[in-house]
Amino acid sequence: MDDLDGHKDNFAKTGYTIFPEVYDANSLAMWRELAELHRQDRKFWIVGGLLELHPALALGVITNPTILSFVEALMGPFVQLDGMSLVGSRSSTDTGKELDWHRDPWGSIPGSDRYERPRAVNAIVYLQDLTDDVGPLRVIPGSHRTPLTMSEAERRTPHPDERLLSLRAGDVVVLHNNLVHSRTPGEAGVSRFHLSVLYNHSWLKSTFNFGGSVARSVLTHADRTNDHRLLRLFGEDRQIVERGNCAFLVDEESSWRTWLKEDSNALLSNTGPP
Repeated sequence: MDDLDGHKDNFAKTGYTIFPEVYDANSLAMWRELAELHRQDRKFWIVGGLLELHPALALGVITNPTILSFVEALMGPFVQLDGMSLVGSRSSTDTGKELDWHRDPWGSIPGSDRYERPRAVNAIVYLQDLTDDVGPLRVIPGSHRTPLTMSEAERRTPHPDERLLSLRAGDVVVLHNNLVHSRTPGEAGVSRFHLSVLYNHSWLKSTFNFGGSVARSVLTHADRTNDHRLLRLFGEDRQIVERGNCAFLVDEESSWRTWLKEDSNALLSNTGPP
Protein backbone atom coordinates (compact mmCIF):
# COMPACT_ATOMS: atom_id res chain seq x y z
CA MET A 1 0.00 0.00 0.00
CA ASP A 2 2.06 2.93 -1.32
CA ASP A 3 -0.63 5.60 -1.83
CA LEU A 4 -1.02 8.32 0.77
CA ASP A 5 -4.81 8.03 0.95
CA GLY A 6 -4.55 4.30 1.58
CA HIS A 7 -2.11 4.88 4.42
CA LYS A 8 -4.40 7.57 5.89
CA ASP A 9 -7.41 5.25 5.75
CA ASN A 10 -5.49 2.43 7.38
CA PHE A 11 -4.12 4.77 10.05
CA ALA A 12 -7.60 6.11 10.86
CA LYS A 13 -9.01 2.59 11.15
CA THR A 14 -6.24 0.75 13.01
CA GLY A 15 -4.10 3.51 14.54
CA TYR A 16 -0.97 2.62 12.60
CA THR A 17 0.35 2.09 9.10
CA ILE A 18 3.49 0.48 7.69
CA PHE A 19 5.77 1.89 5.01
CA PRO A 20 7.89 -1.03 3.75
CA GLU A 21 11.57 -0.78 2.79
CA VAL A 22 12.00 2.93 3.45
CA TYR A 23 15.69 2.52 4.31
CA ASP A 24 18.22 0.50 2.35
CA ALA A 25 20.86 -1.93 3.58
CA ASN A 26 23.65 0.67 3.61
CA SER A 27 21.70 3.08 5.83
CA LEU A 28 20.70 0.26 8.16
CA ALA A 29 24.29 -0.97 8.40
CA MET A 30 25.46 2.46 9.57
CA TRP A 31 22.70 2.67 12.17
CA ARG A 32 23.37 -0.89 13.33
CA GLU A 33 27.03 -0.01 13.80
CA LEU A 34 26.01 2.95 15.97
CA ALA A 35 23.54 0.81 17.87
CA GLU A 36 26.26 -1.71 18.69
CA LEU A 37 28.55 1.16 19.70
CA HIS A 38 25.94 2.48 22.13
CA ARG A 39 24.90 -0.95 23.44
CA GLN A 40 24.57 -0.95 27.21
CA ASP A 41 24.52 -3.79 29.69
CA ARG A 42 20.93 -3.11 30.69
CA LYS A 43 17.57 -4.55 29.79
CA PHE A 44 16.39 -1.31 28.16
CA TRP A 45 18.24 1.84 27.14
CA ILE A 46 17.72 5.02 25.12
CA VAL A 47 20.36 7.09 23.33
CA GLY A 48 19.40 10.71 22.68
CA GLY A 49 21.27 13.65 21.17
CA LEU A 50 21.59 11.85 17.84
CA LEU A 51 21.38 15.01 15.72
CA GLU A 52 24.43 16.50 17.43
CA LEU A 53 26.31 13.19 17.59
CA HIS A 54 25.54 11.94 14.06
CA PRO A 55 24.06 14.90 12.14
CA ALA A 56 24.01 13.57 8.59
CA LEU A 57 22.41 10.26 9.51
CA ALA A 58 19.94 11.79 11.96
CA LEU A 59 18.83 14.61 9.69
CA GLY A 60 18.18 12.16 6.87
CA VAL A 61 15.74 10.26 9.09
CA ILE A 62 14.11 13.31 10.69
CA THR A 63 13.37 14.90 7.29
CA ASN A 64 12.56 11.73 5.35
CA PRO A 65 10.19 13.11 2.66
CA THR A 66 7.86 10.08 2.55
CA ILE A 67 7.28 10.01 6.30
CA LEU A 68 7.18 13.77 6.77
CA SER A 69 4.64 14.19 3.95
CA PHE A 70 2.47 11.52 5.55
CA VAL A 71 2.62 13.18 8.97
CA GLU A 72 1.61 16.48 7.36
CA ALA A 73 -1.31 14.68 5.72
CA LEU A 74 -2.41 13.62 9.22
CA MET A 75 -1.81 16.86 11.11
CA GLY A 76 -1.49 19.57 8.47
CA PRO A 77 1.45 21.98 8.06
CA PHE A 78 1.99 22.10 11.81
CA VAL A 79 4.58 19.35 12.20
CA GLN A 80 7.30 19.84 14.80
CA LEU A 81 10.06 17.50 15.89
CA ASP A 82 9.44 16.32 19.45
CA GLY A 83 12.26 13.84 19.88
CA MET A 84 14.60 11.33 18.29
CA SER A 85 16.22 8.39 20.02
CA LEU A 86 17.98 5.13 19.39
CA VAL A 87 16.33 2.50 21.56
CA GLY A 88 17.83 -0.81 22.59
CA SER A 89 16.32 -3.62 24.59
CA ARG A 90 17.12 -7.22 25.38
CA SER A 91 15.49 -9.98 27.35
CA SER A 92 16.65 -10.90 30.77
CA THR A 93 16.92 -14.55 31.69
CA ASP A 94 14.21 -14.00 34.31
CA THR A 95 11.44 -12.16 32.48
CA GLY A 96 11.98 -13.12 28.86
CA LYS A 97 8.45 -12.23 27.65
CA GLU A 98 7.55 -9.24 29.82
CA LEU A 99 5.45 -6.63 28.01
CA ASP A 100 4.91 -2.90 28.54
CA TRP A 101 1.59 -1.74 27.07
CA HIS A 102 1.38 2.06 26.79
CA ARG A 103 0.22 5.07 24.79
CA ASP A 104 2.81 7.55 23.56
CA PRO A 105 3.46 11.15 24.73
CA TRP A 106 0.66 13.72 24.31
CA GLY A 107 -1.84 10.86 24.33
CA SER A 108 -5.11 10.48 26.18
CA ILE A 109 -7.81 7.89 26.81
CA PRO A 110 -10.28 8.31 23.91
CA GLY A 111 -13.72 9.50 24.92
CA SER A 112 -15.54 7.86 22.02
CA ASP A 113 -15.02 5.64 18.99
CA ARG A 114 -14.77 8.68 16.71
CA TYR A 115 -11.41 9.10 14.96
CA GLU A 116 -9.49 12.08 16.31
CA ARG A 117 -6.42 13.44 14.57
CA PRO A 118 -3.27 12.66 16.53
CA ARG A 119 -1.59 15.29 18.63
CA ALA A 120 1.63 13.43 17.93
CA VAL A 121 2.91 10.41 16.04
CA ASN A 122 5.80 8.01 16.50
CA ALA A 123 7.70 6.93 13.37
CA ILE A 124 9.68 3.79 14.25
CA VAL A 125 12.48 2.41 12.09
CA TYR A 126 13.58 -1.14 12.89
CA LEU A 127 17.25 -2.00 12.42
CA GLN A 128 16.70 -5.75 12.14
CA ASP A 129 13.89 -8.12 11.18
CA LEU A 130 11.46 -8.64 14.05
CA THR A 131 11.69 -12.40 14.23
CA ASP A 132 10.38 -14.41 17.17
CA ASP A 133 13.89 -14.34 18.66
CA VAL A 134 14.08 -10.54 18.42
CA GLY A 135 10.43 -9.98 19.37
CA PRO A 136 7.66 -8.45 17.22
CA LEU A 137 5.91 -5.15 17.83
CA ARG A 138 2.58 -5.67 19.57
CA VAL A 139 -0.35 -3.36 18.83
CA ILE A 140 -4.02 -3.34 19.76
CA PRO A 141 -5.70 -2.19 16.52
CA GLY A 142 -8.38 0.44 17.04
CA SER A 143 -7.28 1.26 20.60
CA HIS A 144 -6.65 4.85 19.46
CA ARG A 145 -10.44 5.24 19.35
CA THR A 146 -11.57 3.13 22.31
CA PRO A 147 -11.45 4.02 26.04
CA LEU A 148 -9.14 1.11 26.82
CA THR A 149 -7.55 1.11 30.27
CA MET A 150 -5.32 -1.45 31.98
CA SER A 151 -4.18 -2.31 35.47
CA GLU A 152 -0.46 -2.58 36.21
CA ALA A 153 -0.71 -6.37 35.94
CA GLU A 154 -2.58 -6.20 32.62
CA ARG A 155 0.12 -3.95 31.18
CA ARG A 156 2.59 -6.85 31.50
CA THR A 157 0.51 -9.58 29.88
CA PRO A 158 -0.77 -10.36 26.35
CA HIS A 159 -4.10 -8.85 25.28
CA PRO A 160 -6.84 -10.84 23.49
CA ASP A 161 -7.14 -8.20 20.73
CA GLU A 162 -3.42 -7.76 20.13
CA ARG A 163 -1.74 -8.11 16.75
CA LEU A 164 1.93 -9.04 16.41
CA LEU A 165 3.78 -7.17 13.67
CA SER A 166 6.86 -8.97 12.37
CA LEU A 167 8.31 -5.97 10.58
CA ARG A 168 11.40 -6.12 8.38
CA ALA A 169 14.60 -4.15 8.75
CA GLY A 170 14.15 -0.78 7.03
CA ASP A 171 10.37 -0.71 7.42
CA VAL A 172 8.80 2.30 9.14
CA VAL A 173 5.65 1.98 11.20
CA VAL A 174 3.83 5.20 12.09
CA LEU A 175 1.75 5.06 15.29
CA HIS A 176 -1.08 7.32 16.48
CA ASN A 177 -0.11 8.56 19.92
CA ASN A 178 -3.30 7.04 21.38
CA LEU A 179 -2.59 3.57 20.01
CA VAL A 180 -1.85 1.06 22.77
CA HIS A 181 1.29 -0.89 21.87
CA SER A 182 4.22 -2.75 23.38
CA ARG A 183 7.58 -4.13 22.46
CA THR A 184 8.08 -7.87 22.83
CA PRO A 185 11.43 -8.73 24.39
CA GLY A 186 12.85 -11.69 22.53
CA GLU A 187 14.96 -14.59 23.63
CA ALA A 188 17.48 -14.10 26.44
CA GLY A 189 20.57 -12.26 25.29
CA VAL A 190 19.10 -11.12 21.94
CA SER A 191 19.32 -7.33 21.50
CA ARG A 192 16.68 -5.38 19.64
CA PHE A 193 17.34 -1.91 18.18
CA HIS A 194 15.09 0.72 16.64
CA LEU A 195 15.01 4.42 15.89
CA SER A 196 12.08 6.42 17.20
CA VAL A 197 11.22 9.83 15.74
CA LEU A 198 8.43 11.69 17.53
CA TYR A 199 6.55 14.51 15.81
CA ASN A 200 3.94 16.71 17.44
CA HIS A 201 1.89 19.82 16.65
CA SER A 202 3.87 23.04 16.44
CA TRP A 203 1.60 24.70 19.01
CA LEU A 204 2.67 22.15 21.63
CA LYS A 205 5.92 22.29 23.56
CA SER A 206 8.73 20.13 22.21
CA THR A 207 11.01 17.98 24.32
CA PHE A 208 13.71 18.20 21.64
CA ASN A 209 16.71 20.43 22.34
CA PHE A 210 16.95 22.89 19.46
CA GLY A 211 19.88 24.73 21.09
CA GLY A 212 22.71 22.52 19.82
CA SER A 213 25.15 23.72 17.17
CA VAL A 214 23.78 21.39 14.49
CA ALA A 215 20.16 22.32 15.19
CA ARG A 216 21.07 26.00 15.05
CA SER A 217 22.83 25.51 11.71
CA VAL A 218 19.71 23.81 10.34
CA LEU A 219 17.61 26.77 11.46
CA THR A 220 20.08 29.22 9.90
CA HIS A 221 19.88 27.35 6.60
CA ALA A 222 16.07 27.20 6.77
CA ASP A 223 15.86 30.92 7.51
CA ARG A 224 18.16 31.77 4.61
CA THR A 225 16.14 29.71 2.14
CA ASN A 226 12.64 30.54 3.45
CA ASP A 227 12.10 26.85 4.18
CA HIS A 228 9.09 27.19 6.46
CA ARG A 229 8.62 23.44 6.67
CA LEU A 230 12.13 23.00 8.08
CA LEU A 231 11.79 26.03 10.36
CA ARG A 232 8.54 24.60 11.73
CA LEU A 233 10.08 21.17 12.15
CA PHE A 234 12.84 22.70 14.27
CA GLY A 235 10.59 24.72 16.53
CA GLU A 236 9.98 27.99 14.64
CA ASP A 237 6.45 28.10 13.20
CA ARG A 238 6.22 31.65 11.88
CA GLN A 239 2.68 31.27 10.54
CA ILE A 240 1.15 29.71 13.65
CA VAL A 241 -0.75 32.86 14.74
CA GLU A 242 -2.24 33.52 11.31
CA ARG A 243 -3.06 29.89 10.55
CA GLY A 244 -4.28 29.25 14.07
CA ASN A 245 -6.76 32.12 13.68
CA CYS A 246 -8.05 31.48 10.14
CA ALA A 247 -11.81 31.59 11.02
CA PHE A 248 -12.14 27.84 10.32
CA LEU A 249 -14.91 28.11 7.74
CA VAL A 250 -13.03 26.38 4.92
CA ASP A 251 -12.53 22.62 4.73
CA GLU A 252 -9.48 21.86 6.86
CA GLU A 253 -7.57 19.80 4.31
CA SER A 254 -8.22 22.40 1.61
CA SER A 255 -6.62 24.99 3.87
CA TRP A 256 -3.68 22.66 4.44
CA ARG A 257 -3.10 22.27 0.72
CA THR A 258 -3.15 26.04 0.27
CA TRP A 259 -0.70 26.59 3.09
CA LEU A 260 1.64 23.83 1.94
CA LYS A 261 1.69 25.40 -1.52
CA GLU A 262 2.49 28.77 0.01
CA ASP A 263 5.36 27.20 1.92
CA SER A 264 6.64 25.53 -1.23
CA ASN A 265 6.48 28.81 -3.17
CA ALA A 266 8.42 30.57 -0.42
CA LEU A 267 11.27 28.10 -0.61
CA LEU A 268 14.10 29.65 -2.59
CA SER A 269 15.55 27.84 -5.57
CA ASN A 270 19.06 27.66 -4.11
CA THR A 271 18.19 25.26 -1.32
CA GLY A 272 21.15 23.13 -0.36
CA PRO A 273 22.21 20.96 2.56
CA PRO A 274 22.54 22.72 5.89
